[in-house]
Amino acid sequence: MKNNSLGHHFFARIVAGIAFAALTSFAAAETGPPVVDPAETAADISSKETLALALLQYQQAIDGELYTEAADAGKVYIGALLKDPNHDPKEWSRALARLGHAQHQAGELAAAIENYTLAVEVIESETDRLDLLLAVPLQGLSRAQNDAGNYRAAVASYKRLLHVQQVNQGLHTLGQAQTVNELSNVYYTLGDFQRANALQQSYVSIYSRNYPGDDLQKLPALYSQATMYTRTGRLIDSQKSYHQIIAMIERADGGKSLHLLTAIYQFSDLLQNNYIVDGNDGSYKARRFLRRAMYIAENHENASNLDRADAYIAMGDYLSLETFDKRAAMRQYFAAWEQLSDGSEWTDERDDRFGNPTLLNALPAKSATSMRKLMMLSQMDVNERSAHLAVQYTVGEDGRTRDLQMLESDPTGFWDPVVLNHVDGLIFRPGIVDGEPIEYQERVYEIRYSFADQELPGELRQNGLSREASYQTQ
Repeated sequence: MKNNSLGHHFFARIVAGIAFAALTSFAAAETGPPVVDPAETAADISSKETLALALLQYQQAIDGELYTEAADAGKVYIGALLKDPNHDPKEWSRALARLGHAQHQAGELAAAIENYTLAVEVIESETDRLDLLLAVPLQGLSRAQNDAGNYRAAVASYKRLLHVQQVNQGLHTLGQAQTVNELSNVYYTLGDFQRANALQQSYVSIYSRNYPGDDLQKLPALYSQATMYTRTGRLIDSQKSYHQIIAMIERADGGKSLHLLTAIYQFSDLLQNNYIVDGNDGSYKARRFLRRAMYIAENHENASNLDRADAYIAMGDYLSLETFDKRAAMRQYFAAWEQLSDGSEWTDERDDRFGNPTLLNALPAKSATSMRKLMMLSQMDVNERSAHLAVQYTVGEDGRTRDLQMLESDPTGFWDPVVLNHVDGLIFRPGIVDGEPIEYQERVYEIRYSFADQELPGELRQNGLSREASYQTQ
């Protein structure tokens, strides 16, 4: 049932009141209750006050990242809304979408999906299947389905969202860019690299149409495309993308632009992890780029302590991974630590980078092929067919591991040398306290993997009885 003009006016007034409250730190006690028509009944006034208060509490909880409390407030709002037989269906849909958002952020994915779906159905029944109001619940539904692992359903929801946006906004608008990018990542998760990269090209095209020439506002899309090329193994295309990014920044902002730093770090990471790219020694080229980053950070008049620190850290990480010159790496780390110790405003950034050892190579080059396969079988969920491996180790002051000890292995003894060799090759950026590197003892590397024989590569399978016995002894 459609609402009357008074209802529309009231809901518009509620939204405006919440916006004002947000700007004034939600000073509810000072603003007082909402103004109402004297002709309204006490029940009407009470209902509207409940709606306004619930919406205010919802927004405060969302801003404070208190998502369970936000969901509770959303339920109160919906309960009050349902008491009005003339409630606006569009507001009912918005209320369901808000509740879905809070539940999604709280990890209640099934409930979020249900409420997003209901919000979509309400709009469809009251308007049509192409109303732009569908965009918000469809976006939430797509993300919740993706986070819940319902990737095929997420693809269908994202496609519908994109269709609704294109019908209402036209083709190639910025409002569709995020949808295209997120859909690309779902296809990547599904292993459809061709569609993932094709959508990244569309993502870049949207930004290029809206920001022609060398407009640096295109950078997010260009970075996203380069990253997807790397993730899908198209390394030469990724290299070309980074060259394009660097050239565009140079033309737009000069060869000493601070915008170059991010491009250099990402490109250097690509080169370090893929030693031979386009016939060149990637490691050597990476070092040249990192030196350029240090020069920019040290000489640009607007460079901050954080810019300089990150440049030193990037070079230190390179030296730790690619050379045996540990002293040179430590000099870079100390220089970065000093930059971030120059004023309390950098304390959080310093602790984030040096408060604990930072793993630099999740998969060392020396890791055996069998370890790589084992990592492919690793799982987060624990069940009766899970096996557990655990190695205790120390991270030394130089970021290298030592004092390795097998805490748990399954099957007993089979994976021990493989996992120990892997942990022995891990390299960390060391933790630094009061300007001195420290060691971290009794760290534990753990991995759980599928225990069922049929899920293991043939050469890694063990005798079923011995495997079962080994599992039961843990």
